[in-house]
Amino acid sequence: MRYVDREQSALTDFLAQHNISARQIRLDYEARQRAAQEQLPTDPVAATSPGQEVGQDQLQNSRAGSRRSLGKRSKKFKRRRFGLSPEDTGDDDLAQGHRSPIKQARPMPGQIDNCVECGVRFTVTPYSRAAPEGSHEGGGLLCAKCARNILGRKKSTDQHTVNREKRRQIQSNLLDGQSSRGAKSLLQLCIEKVAKHIDQIDDFGDQPPQVLDKLSRILSKSRAIDSTTIQLFLKPDLDAVSIYDCGKLEVDDYKRIFAIAPAIGSLTLLNASQFQNDVMDYFTQRIKSLRKLHLHSANLIDDNRWQSFFVRHGYSLESLRLEFLDEFFTLDTIKVMVKHCSRLKSLRLEHLNHFKDDAVQELAKFTKLEHLTVRLGADVDPQTLIMLIEAFGWNLRTLAIKDCASLDRSILTAIRTNCPRITRLNLSGAESLPFSAFSILFNGWKNPGLTKLDLSSVRTLDLGEQSDGDAEFTGTHDALTALMAHSGKRLEKLDLHSSRPISHEDLCSAFTEGNTYSYLKNIDLSFVQAVDDFVVGSIVRCCPKLEFLTVSFPTLFQRPTLNSKGWKPN
Repeated sequence: MRYVDREQSALTDFLAQHNISARQIRLDYEARQRAAQEQLPTDPVAATSPGQEVGQDQLQNSRAGSRRSLGKRSKKFKRRRFGLSPEDTGDDDLAQGHRSPIKQARPMPGQIDNCVECGVRFTVTPYSRAAPEGSHEGGGLLCAKCARNILGRKKSTDQHTVNREKRRQIQSNLLDGQSSRGAKSLLQLCIEKVAKHIDQIDDFGDQPPQVLDKLSRILSKSRAIDSTTIQLFLKPDLDAVSIYDCGKLEVDDYKRIFAIAPAIGSLTLLNASQFQNDVMDYFTQRIKSLRKLHLHSANLIDDNRWQSFFVRHGYSLESLRLEFLDEFFTLDTIKVMVKHCSRLKSLRLEHLNHFKDDAVQELAKFTKLEHLTVRLGADVDPQTLIMLIEAFGWNLRTLAIKDCASLDRSILTAIRTNCPRITRLNLSGAESLPFSAFSILFNGWKNPGLTKLDLSSVRTLDLGEQSDGDAEFTGTHDALTALMAHSGKRLEKLDLHSSRPISHEDLCSAFTEGNTYSYLKNIDLSFVQAVDDFVVGSIVRCCPKLEFLTVSFPTLFQRPTLNSKGWKPN
């Protein structure tokens, strides 16, 4: 317990503990008081002795001098207040400073002021609004009526900005193939809210795989998956890991995935540029039973690692998708893959530098393939593709041969003869094949009908066809008519973008009145020059479930409006 001297106050005792002298403070204060008294001007009345009388004139002169002294001090104060220099000594300068818009004080509540907008006098309240900056010189307050009008205009401007951002988001969703009608579901709103505040989330909890996949897609689109957020997707009992942008993941992050979830059966890693040899070694040793593998841009894995992986896990693989492997994944690796991946049902190989004729011949040894997608160059022999189609075409459900410059009529004949069960067909980028040749495929094809068809970027013109798309011969017209007659009843997606030979007559004949394509939801006619308002109206009338219609050639197309009779141009 601290002892306090009764002869001094508690404050003095406190100051003494902090080495502060109360006596010194009092002495300094008295010295300042004496100095202030000595600097005060001498009053003539006070200077007169008690017995001496002061005249009336002398008293008036003394009072006038005091007023002049006060006036001088007041002007000095105003010059300092309004930021004027000592040379600005005139009354005009002081008045100009008094009217300065920066220094003008706001009236207090209860005072009377004039509205700067309409000039009406009103009583200032705490809720009185100030005029927008720059609208009036010097600013000021607004009356209630003017404040409502200006705030109303401001609100409409903000609403216009919100609408513009909303339209931009809608266009972004359309480019991603997403279409929403009405209000979003509660699940979608929750997923978007979690993705927006991902830095504040500690754990996702027990979420179903489809929710985790949606979260991964949203976060990958904003490139928000890094060493911290990847932890949220990992659990020991996880069956599938799908990361659609691994650009911010390091080598240790990939190893952490396989250390925490060694029992995954499906792995999708896009833009996996740091998936290197040591990661592949750890992946091969750690993983137990892998069914699906999709790697994109994992171009630092050499052939020895790929071969070791296929030897150890090839027997369990059912789906394999590899893209952009550059100089690796050579013919020897493809032979090991064919030998050990006997249960493979889906294979997709794109942008492989060593995928030539001999590699395509090795793929013909697969017997259980149901889905095949290959991207080939210009140096592939058509006979090699024909041998591949004849080997397992009878079992194919999906066939995609992309950017194959050697694609010709003989390959179309092989597809029609050997592929009776195909539902998805992609022959895009056929540079040497005219569009009219597809009549060979669809006329008399013993196939129940396609659900998805991609014949985009077919730009070669037949002999007799002109550059404006009008065909002198009936080849192109017969091809599109045969296509819709064969698969129109089951077709869900049709991609014909950049197919230059398609004419206006072909489109009108395929989508003529009376034809109904009940399942067609997505049509892409980008850069097809023959599309105009009449064609768009015909398509809408023939496709009652149409959701997406992409038209990117604006020369003949005007913006349509939808009414009760269909789409009509403005």
